[in-house]
Amino acid sequence: MKNIIIKRINADETRGLRKKLLRPTQPNEKLFYYGDDFEDTYHAGAFDDNLLVGIASVCRENKSQSTGSPVFINNKENIQGIINKNKPNDNTPKSWRLRGMAVENEYRRNNIGSKLLEACIEHIKKENGKHLWFNARLVAVEFYKTFGFEITSDIFEIEDIGPHYNMEKLI
Repeated sequence: MKNIIIKRINADETRGLRKKLLRPTQPNEKLFYYGDDFEDTYHAGAFDDNLLVGIASVCRENKSQSTGSPVFINNKENIQGIINKNKPNDNTPKSWRLRGMAVENEYRRNNIGSKLLEACIEHIKKENGKHLWFNARLVAVEFYKTFGFEITSDIFEIEDIGPHYNMEKLI
């Protein structure tokens, strides 16, 4: 492994690793995510020379749009008003969703996931985002906790994928 480079890629470039690492038994139409082609969506790719070895995507999406429930951190503070406070004439959601984060097995434990997540967070900040949320697989929960994300749901099952938690934080 040489020096890993993180750079912006397009949605089509993510789909090979999405299939291989995240959805190997699912049909190809499950590789197309909400927001993939939004103008401000960011797809990060981790490259070892010209080999794509990791991916992550973020797009604007309010958590309440997806789950139908309010957003809570520590089950105490309703932050929906904070994250969606817009300037006058600004109706842009301030919440972003992370999806499709994966690193090739032989490249794991080399800070590639950290670099991908940091690149996504940096993009969100540049776009005036205030909040990041996602559905985390159980094996990834401790990784996300090291970045300050908190579990904000009970465990739930995503069909054909497995158990997950919602995780989120203000950024």
